Amino acid sequence: MNNKNPKRLNDFLDKIIEHKTLSCIIAILLFALPLIVVHFLFKWNSNIEWIQAEWDAGDVISYIAGFEAFIGTTFLSFLALWQNQQHKQENDNKDKMLLEVENEKIRLSNLPQFLIQTADYQKAVDPNAKISAPNRDIVVLDYLKTHGFFVNSAGTYWIPYDKIPGIERSQLNKLISVVNCGNNTAHQVKLSININGKEYPDEKALSVKKDDELYLYIGIDNGTSMQDDLILTLRYFDCFQNVYEQKFFLKNEPDCIYFKSYSDVKLISKNKSMEFSIQA
Repeated sequence: MNNKNPKRLNDFLDKIIEHKTLSCIIAILLFALPLIVVHFLFKWNSNIEWIQAEWDAGDVISYIAGFEAFIGTTFLSFLALWQNQQHKQENDNKDKMLLEVENEKIRLSNLPQFLIQTADYQKAVDPNAKISAPNRDIVVLDYLKTHGFFVNSAGTYWIPYDKIPGIERSQLNKLISVVNCGNNTAHQVKLSININGKEYPDEKALSVKKDDELYLYIGIDNGTSMQDDLILTLRYFDCFQNVYEQKFFLKNEPDCIYFKSYSDVKLISKNKSMEFSIQA
């Protein structure tokens, strides 16, 4: 059946329900108008043979009975159609709700999620890297996994992707581990830091598998004026290309970085392919 026909029928039924009074008046007129015409044909003597009424009372009663049966059948047919439409709409709403619930279960069962904690620097240090710095105990971090953010006399900046971050061993307590404790890989993970009301995004983007981690080193000179806490923002994709965001508030101290270890995952945008709709 053409999809347009049920839609037109549904529109017709909706208009009947919307204009109940007008629909009743039309039904009464359809019933009464032929009776009025027949009545006047009986009363009016036109002396014209071919329009003379030849009905008797039995014919009129038969007509009324037949018309009433027609009206009743029509009414019941429209009522059945309306009930079927209501039932279909309820079923469609239930199906859509079930699909949305199932879709949400799938999304949540594959949700990446991060927490931050003090890093085990032995995992972050590159054991094969060598650096020459007389009288300074400097270690080199794994440049693939480490994001370095610095605030010093040279400015405020993220260390470039191709630079190997070397820091003094005494500063390793400012190394933060960002762990994916969720249910699946987080793709295209990007970090940004808000400091003194200004946003600094890092261009480096990594994919972090479940139970894997990346490292963040924040080096801030002690003489730097801090108006507010630092805000670390993580934005990433799941395997369905939904976009998420997490924010962590960090406090810089001379000897370490204090942080809140948990942040709610905020859904920024959902992939259109995960949204279901019921076609009419």
